[in-house]
Amino acid sequence: MPTTEEENTILKLSNLLTIENIKKTFLYIKNYGFRAFLIKATGKVLDITESDADASAPKGADSCTSDFREKNLAEAYIRTVAKDPNSFVDLISPDDEMYIFTRNHVDQKETALYLYFKSGREALQCIEQIVRFSEKSFRGVRSFLDFACGYGKSTRFLIQEIEPGKVWVSDIYKGAVDFQKKIFGVNGFYSETEPSKLEFPRKFEVIYTGSLFSHLPANRFEEWLSTLSNILEDDGIFILSTHGETLCPPGFQVDPSGFTFLKFSESRSLSTEEYGCTFVTRAWVERLGEKLGIMNIYFLEKELWGSQDIYVVTKRDMPSLNNVLPKRFPQGNVESIHIAEDGGVSVRGWAIDGEFGAPVKEVLIYVGDAFLGRAALGTQRPDVADHFKRADCLNSGWQYSAKPLGVMNDEIKRESCFIIIKALIKNQRGDVTYLFSTHETNK
Repeated sequence: MPTTEEENTILKLSNLLTIENIKKTFLYIKNYGFRAFLIKATGKVLDITESDADASAPKGADSCTSDFREKNLAEAYIRTVAKDPNSFVDLISPDDEMYIFTRNHVDQKETALYLYFKSGREALQCIEQIVRFSEKSFRGVRSFLDFACGYGKSTRFLIQEIEPGKVWVSDIYKGAVDFQKKIFGVNGFYSETEPSKLEFPRKFEVIYTGSLFSHLPANRFEEWLSTLSNILEDDGIFILSTHGETLCPPGFQVDPSGFTFLKFSESRSLSTEEYGCTFVTRAWVERLGEKLGIMNIYFLEKELWGSQDIYVVTKRDMPSLNNVLPKRFPQGNVESIHIAEDGGVSVRGWAIDGEFGAPVKEVLIYVGDAFLGRAALGTQRPDVADHFKRADCLNSGWQYSAKPLGVMNDEIKRESCFIIIKALIKNQRGDVTYLFSTHETNK
């Protein structure tokens, strides 16, 4: 039975329903559940995660807070990149360690939610390309398992491509599985520390395991690689990510065996004996595959987020996977925004093409959704070149400046205390990355 608060919410929402959108509303409820609909419509967490936090937008003077700016920055990103922004489920569990870790490790707290969503979308783009090169498509996938799924960083994008009923999620955190089942309408089952104790409900056509093998000790790495490979359908693909040795932090020596395990991680609750930081070489993984009788392992260096290596395991030979083009999405940052009293604007930052270095093909600057112009490319940035250890990234700086613009003044008048600047970076292949930042208007 609905609570009194929910009944009042329904009465308010009923005044907004029209013939034009009522079908879309019922479809949303069918796909994602009634409570997810209420959250989407009101921006409020009810009792799903036992949280009393009010996630609705602050009003009045509070509209200039970091939390409000964070929410609006994330919404601008979703409007730009989501397949269907209107049905996108943006609720974050208060227990989501990936979001908490992001928020605790960024200089500007207001960018945390945007970076969280950006990471989830980039993971989906990586998966989609591998699925496509295996001569499949999301539309035709019969069953998809996101193993070690967390609280749905990428699932929220996945269910816009694959029907939720064809998606299964699993995690050792029971709350994460419950959250995803209730909010996203997917299937789910709890995982175990020991693979031998886990009973899988079926075999799967596509299995994705992001950022699990990058944390496992050697014995668990072997056990899970064997276990998950065995629940793959005959024509299926198993996608997993690892840390390569180059990601091992300074001060730690990599093991000559090709497998290095360090006892620390971002998890607040898992034992570092079972969940630490793992760094492996391609040769080590391939030797392990031979030991386990896994004959088909395809390798993509730093394919996930430009940092983690990807391995694709198949039961059948899929030579088309040898032709996967590295998806080197451009990277960059909006570092400074200055708006003069007369409305003139200056924006600076850096951008690199993962394949060709710098400069990138182009950087386009927007305020909100309004196009301002193209940035000038080619400013020397030795700090960027040093960071990536690539001499071809020297000319990675970009800057945009313009005289007073009416569109800028209109945007400042419309917003109470800040504006959103969007930079579109395009690399030489045409791949696009969007960068977002906010700027106070001192209103």
